[in-house]
Amino acid sequence: MRIQVSNIKSDDGIYDFVDIADITISGYRVKYDYHELKQGDYIKLTEIYDLIVNNIPSNFYYFTLPTESIEWSKFITLYEFLLDFFTKRNILHKLKIFDNNIGAIPSYNNPHYEPILGMLTWNKLDYEYISVEDRNIERHFLSLNRRAKKHRYDLVKFITDNNLTDKFYYSYLGDSPGDKLRKVIDFKSIDVGEPKEWEILTKFNNKVFCDIVTESEYEDTFDKNFKLYESLFEDDTKLIHITEKIGKPLLVGQPFLLLSGPLYLKKLHQLGFKTFDKWWDESYDLELDYEKRRDMVYSIILDIYSWSSEHCKEVMLDMEDIFIHNHNLLKQYKRKYEKFTEFSLIEFNTETKQYIKLNN
Repeated sequence: MRIQVSNIKSDDGIYDFVDIADITISGYRVKYDYHELKQGDYIKLTEIYDLIVNNIPSNFYYFTLPTESIEWSKFITLYEFLLDFFTKRNILHKLKIFDNNIGAIPSYNNPHYEPILGMLTWNKLDYEYISVEDRNIERHFLSLNRRAKKHRYDLVKFITDNNLTDKFYYSYLGDSPGDKLRKVIDFKSIDVGEPKEWEILTKFNNKVFCDIVTESEYEDTFDKNFKLYESLFEDDTKLIHITEKIGKPLLVGQPFLLLSGPLYLKKLHQLGFKTFDKWWDESYDLELDYEKRRDMVYSIILDIYSWSSEHCKEVMLDMEDIFIHNHNLLKQYKRKYEKFTEFSLIEFNTETKQYIKLNN
């Protein structure tokens, strides 16, 4: 059995943390398939967790989902199991649960849970900032879209219906290879795209004025319909799934417009990032209705489309202090959350109860 552990280990052999999420039971990968677990699977999980806590000394036991957001309506059974398991062994203080929904606000009854900027910080961020003066801006807009979702379909149709393609670099896989809106420019595999080709910084970002970021969800889909919700989360909990998509313009230094759920920009501001309300109206972020919010963004796109290339460059020069601030802050967050992406792997033998490190 392979287990993720912290890169930090004390002289007496105690890890800072062991990740107990990425374990397979009856063919189910617990971190993603928690809703599939049956009673017998929980018996096996108890045995495995006992082997881990009894034989791998650790300060903490993390259940991490840094790439996605926990669906709490499906997770609640496993959550209660985790509380019971760690309580009975008198180590509840060592349990930590993390996911990538930065809009989730845990109540005082849920001290074990914490949202993290997982996907925003999981890539290599060693890119050196290039001054605006040294960039060659080729087009006004960039929007790279892989999987077909409504807000992405809407955007690409808006681009094509309004004949805006001459000032766009964009991609969209669509529903099938025969989709008339399908366009691929940013990865080799036009079916799914290899992670190394769509997660990292693209060659287009520093050639374009504005990135149109289509985040993973276009509206708040946090499911509050489950027992214990009111005791686990604050009333204004929502889904804000910040990913590597917004990380690209933050790292390069670009203005961006968002097609995402509401209050995304507000959360970025709370995290310390700066945006662009000096140059256009960002009140779309406060609009709860998806179509109204979308159309407000479209209006800004049409306005920027009318700008000359020279004006785009002038505006970027005016924005440069913001670019540099966001670039540096993103790298600070990378260091803060490094332990969630730069961990070690051990091979644990459940029979001999011995383990060896597989990587550094």
